[in-house]
Amino acid sequence: MQIDRFNGTIIISDIKGDMGKAETLKLIQQEDGDVIISIYSPSNGKIACLEFCTSNGGGRYPIIAKKLRELISELVME
Repeated sequence: MQIDRFNGTIIISDIKGDMGKAETLKLIQQEDGDVIISIYSPSNGKIACLEFCTSNGGGRYPIIAKKLRELISELVME
């Protein structure tokens, strides 16, 4: 797992799963609090992404965005 910060954005990349699969997870918390989850599959080169916005931006699931921000905060402190 790698943690980087750029201008208020936190990027946690290269999160590998527990079952030895090649796919990796990336969590991005943007400066405005929005969170992006992406899964990269090296076998086919595809990336799947979901973005969860803050309630300020009309977020559909504010509880998910809040919990993802909490998760990112915990990972950064680890």
